[in-house]
Amino acid sequence: MEKLFYSGGGGKVVVVVGGGGGKVVVVVGGGGGKVVVVVGGGGGKVVVVVGGGGGKVVVVVGGGGGKVVVVVGGGGGKVVVVVGGGGGKVVVVVGGGGGKVVVVVGGGGGKVVVVVGGGGSVVVVC
Repeated sequence: MEKLFYSGGGGKVVVVVGGGGGKVVVVVGGGGGKVVVVVGGGGGKVVVVVGGGGGKVVVVVGGGGGKVVVVVGGGGGKVVVVVGGGGGKVVVVVGGGGGKVVVVVGGGGGKVVVVVGGGGSVVVVC
């Protein structure tokens, strides 16, 4: 089990990796932002979160096939990404400019979700 995380500029970073296949977690939280990453086993492979500028980023990957999650939350925005197993492959979320982005990928074949939310509210459920 490999964990790599870096916290700079007064940010808060919480990383929890629960066994069974949580391989690499990279978190960069800077500028007063808050980043929470939870990887629950069974196949959560790579999680990359960059939370800066006072934004809040929450990423939860529950096992069974959540492969790659990339979240960039900046500028005071709030980003929540939940990938529940069974085939959620790639989730990319860029939430900036004070917007709120919520992405939920529930198993069974949700392959690619890309959300860019600037100033508005975006909710994606697959």
